[in-house]
Formats: sequence, C-alpha cells, structure tokens
Amino acid sequence: MVLIALSSTSLAFESPLNDPAGTLTLILSVLDVVFTFIFSIEVLVRVLATGFLLNGKRSYMRDSWHIIDFTIVVFSIVGLFPGTGDLSFFKIIRMVRLFRPLRIISKNENLKISIQALFVSMPAIGSLMIIVSLIMFIFAIIAVNLLKGKSFYCQTDDIMGKSMVEIERLI
Repeated sequence: MVLIALSSTSLAFESPLNDPAGTLTLILSVLDVVFTFIFSIEVLVRVLATGFLLNGKRSYMRDSWHIIDFTIVVFSIVGLFPGTGDLSFFKIIRMVRLFRPLRIISKNENLKISIQALFVSMPAIGSLMIIVSLIMFIFAIIAVNLLKGKSFYCQTDDIMGKSMVEIERLI
C-alpha cells in the first residue's frame, strides 16, 4: 500500500507544463519505470501462485479487482515503450496509470465492501436525485411566479455621491 501511495504521489507531480528536459521530468519518468516494474513483479507472482485463468475459481483473472490491477499494469508497461509518448493514442493509454490508486481497494476488504455497497445503492440514489430535482424544479417555478421580475435592477439612489466610508457603514 505504501508503494501505491508513493506512485500516486509521483503521478500528482506530473504536468504537461513541466520542462521535458528538466530534472523533475527525469525523476518522475525513472520513478514510473520503477513502480511499473514493482507492480509487474507483483502481478507475475500472483499469476504464478494462483494461475492465470484456467486454474479454478481462485485463478487470478477470475476476480474483477485483479482484472483491474492487471489492466493497469499492462497499460503502464505499454506506456513505457519508446516513442509512445508522441502519439496521442498512447498518451490516452498512459492516462490509465491514474487508476493506480484503485489498487488500494483490491488490497483492503472493507473498501471492497464499501464500493460494492455504493454500486448496489446507485439505482436508489438515482431515484432519489430525480425526486429532489423535481422538488427543486417546483420551488423554482414558485419563486419565479412570486418574484415576477422584481430583481432585474439595482437600487443605487441612496448611495450616489457618498464616500466609500459612508457606503461601508451602510453595509
């Protein structure tokens, strides 16, 4: 988890405004290679321990969180190939590295349960948002009918010709 946090921190320092020949860009690219190597070794060890796909229910690619981990690592490796930084398609692929913090979810069982509960509750939250939006729309119609354009101008007759000190006293 510490490596995931460090990787996320290094991704936060990346910016398109950084000097391409600067030391910060060089350090960040070296850190990216190191983190990609470490995460690749982790995936490789897990695949060797559990099997890739056809070794039963405990195979690596049978778990959705492991599929996310594997996808992030594969796209990180593809982003390391020389010349991929110049093509816009590969720049988009490198953006998948931003999902590295999601790997923390796969390591913590409580976070998995929380995310699954969030996905299960999405339809109910959507229904609630529709009801809230309808109520806000009704109150907006009531407010428009009550105000009837009364606040389309600014009343400044009482502050014209007064100093800023006097205006601040009025406020």
